[in-house]
Amino acid sequence: MSFRLRVFGLLALVALVATGATAWLTLAQAERQVRESAAAGRQDVARITGALRAYGFAHGTWDGVAPTVAGLARDTGQRIRVATETDVLVTDSDALSGRTPRPPGGQAPLVVDPRPVLRLPAGRVPRMSVKLAVRAMADYRVAAADAACLTRAGVPVTARPDALGVPVPVPVASVGAGAGQRPVACPRPAAGGADPRTQQDLAAARPCETRPEVAACLQRVFAERTAAVAPPRLQVRLGVRDEAPPTLAAAPTVAVAGGVALAVILGALLLARGVLRPVRELTLAAQELGEGDLGRRVPVPGTAWGSGRAGASGKAGGAGNAGGSRKAGGSGNGGGPGNAEGSGDAGGARNARGPGNAEGSGDAGGSQKAGSPGKAGGAGKGRLSERGLGRRPGARPRRDEIARLAAAFNRMADSLQAGEERQRRLTGDIAHELRTPLANLRGYLEALRDGVVEPTPELLESLHEEALLQQRIVDDLQDLALAEAGALTYHRRTTDVRELLRAARTAHRARAEAAGVEVVVEADGPVRVHADPDRLRQVVANLVGNALRATPPGGTVTLALRRDRERAVVEVRDTGTGIAAEDLPHVFDRFWRADPARGRATGGSGLGLAVARQIVLDHGGTIGVDSAVGAGTTVTVTLPAGGPGAGQPSERR
Repeated sequence: MSFRLRVFGLLALVALVATGATAWLTLAQAERQVRESAAAGRQDVARITGALRAYGFAHGTWDGVAPTVAGLARDTGQRIRVATETDVLVTDSDALSGRTPRPPGGQAPLVVDPRPVLRLPAGRVPRMSVKLAVRAMADYRVAAADAACLTRAGVPVTARPDALGVPVPVPVASVGAGAGQRPVACPRPAAGGADPRTQQDLAAARPCETRPEVAACLQRVFAERTAAVAPPRLQVRLGVRDEAPPTLAAAPTVAVAGGVALAVILGALLLARGVLRPVRELTLAAQELGEGDLGRRVPVPGTAWGSGRAGASGKAGGAGNAGGSRKAGGSGNGGGPGNAEGSGDAGGARNARGPGNAEGSGDAGGSQKAGSPGKAGGAGKGRLSERGLGRRPGARPRRDEIARLAAAFNRMADSLQAGEERQRRLTGDIAHELRTPLANLRGYLEALRDGVVEPTPELLESLHEEALLQQRIVDDLQDLALAEAGALTYHRRTTDVRELLRAARTAHRARAEAAGVEVVVEADGPVRVHADPDRLRQVVANLVGNALRATPPGGTVTLALRRDRERAVVEVRDTGTGIAAEDLPHVFDRFWRADPARGRATGGSGLGLAVARQIVLDHGGTIGVDSAVGAGTTVTVTLPAGGPGAGQPSERR
């Protein structure tokens, strides 16, 4: 997944979690507080109304209710305003607490009815229920008047309901030592006294005998007939107008905020680990790389990492001495100075095989023959290896930007290291290629000067060929440098490749006959390309020359041409000694030779194939080698077929 998507996803997740947690907590807290507030409100309402009803039931009056209201207000935290149904103020908790009464809340008032609820036995005939109700009316008038008198006299009163639900007032003082003592103004009611209003009560209750709901009818008549002595119904208002609602508790919100902050900090730490650490590694590696440590590498996130440094490149240890004498150009004179003066420095490690693998290279121990470049023992193959990128072979690479940046940095460092090694090897190879021939020329010239060797025509011709060889090496190096820099000039025109192959066969016929090798051209018809014929001729000449050198007498060199769709395919096949599989990746390297001894009879300077490859690439083509030891070698060149426009521009520098 892309690093940007992962960062965006992490931030979005933190935001969603924070928003969701805050919303959930706020909603849950609000619901809980609403439930608690509602439950507490219901409990407070039940407590307040129950206490007021019990007071009115027991005392038969609302006189002296102020202490009860003050206690309820103090215990419930409610502002309580008590008034009659006609809005006659009974008491107000604000006034009782010494503050100016505030406007009551806008909620509907609570109604408190202190009159008793009749307990008429079920299953009785209606006439009997009427008689019981009439008796309850008379008893309540007496009990209410007695309780009101006791209350006004300052006697604490309690009450218990009788069998019909009518309160029976009991002075609190009668429970203790002062039992039987009542205020003079409140004599004990006479037992069984006649009530003059009994007949009116009976007349009012008798119509209920024929009603379906006898009990409800009698309760209504009871309330009407006892209204004169019963305490009036109350309207109780709770709260204050425009009272601020209860606020949410701060502790859970602070806890959620802390959790969100912790999540953000953890996310930032994860980002720091995922971004800042690789960036710091890249910065340090870039600094060390700039200071010349080309072996510095950075770990690739998500893959196994060994060390942060590529394996040191192998250097060819020791300069090789040209053992024995070397005759210049095969001269029959062996008395001349043939020593190459111990030259032939291997000039660095042989090919590290591509920018991706600097590992496994070692020192080429021991001395080497003059003319053979020092091979780094166990150098890697010419592909970008997974180990060179610092990851486990076969591991699936991550596709985020940090991993790609680290891998790109490692590839860049590998390329720089490989380029440095190639430059070092090139310098050593050039020194090696020029030192031995120049030492030979110097030795013979000094011998001629001192009169040790006679200036025979054969010797002079040999020295001239040696000078021409050095000139060809210099020319090849110049061509290769120009081609790789894109500065080599090509004069393109439509060219028949079949005719070019025939011309190459003609040019090499004498050499082939001398070597006992047959050169064959296989081409069904003309195939035209848009290319520089001189440069293509140079490529083919190099390939044919290499094939002739590698093919023993009696062998065959075949120049095959065919057209594959929009490509012209040229194959140069020989039946020679072949090239080992481990050497195939190096055939296009500068100064590489299959012959470690680098004898002149088995090859040239080792620059021809490098130049040929660059020329083919500049023409928009490809070149490859397929070989087997003892079976021969096939070099395949493909070029865009057709007229102008098929390949590269007609003129390139």
